[in-house]
Amino acid sequence: MSIRSTNTLRMEKRGAILLVALSRTNKHNAVNDELYTDLANMLDESAKDDSITAVVLTGSGKYFSSGADLTDAKSSFLPDEDGNSRDTLNKPAGQFMMAMFRFPKVLV
Repeated sequence: MSIRSTNTLRMEKRGAILLVALSRTNKHNAVNDELYTDLANMLDESAKDDSITAVVLTGSGKYFSSGADLTDAKSSFLPDEDGNSRDTLNKPAGQFMMAMFRFPKVLV
C-alpha cells in the first residue's frame, strides 16, 4: 500500500502501525462527506496491506474532532428533501461505519 495523505487526512507509517490524523483544523476536524470517504478508503486499503497491523486515529491541532460537520449541506446524517434518512448506509458516513465494522485489524 502506498501511504498517501489526502486533503483531509495526514498519514504516517511507523513500523507496522499506520498513524492517521484528521486534518480539517479550520473546522476543528469536523467530519464531512469527503473525510468520511477518505477514512473508509484508508481502512479498506489498510485491511489489504499485510505490513499494517494497527491503525491509530488522531486529530490535528487542538481537537480530535468536533463531530459531524452539520454545516455541510450534503451531510450524510441530514435527511433528504423528503425527510427520509433510511439511505444512510449508502452515504459516505454509512460507508465509513461499514468499513470500521469490516476492519480486521486493531483500530484505535
